[in-house]
Amino acid sequence: MVDHVLHNKDTIIDYLAILNNYPVFFVAVHCPLTELERREQARGDRQIGLAKNN
Repeated sequence: MVDHVLHNKDTIIDYLAILNNYPVFFVAVHCPLTELERREQARGDRQIGLAKNN
């Protein structure tokens, strides 16, 4: 299992090439920005603003 944010098509292509001998499933997780910002604040170990900029 790989837990990673795939920011662009090139990253997806790279993963598919590396994992070409294995079954691959992509799962999208969506969260409202307000909730991401709330969690970012609550964690205390994240730079504030990353949720909005990613």
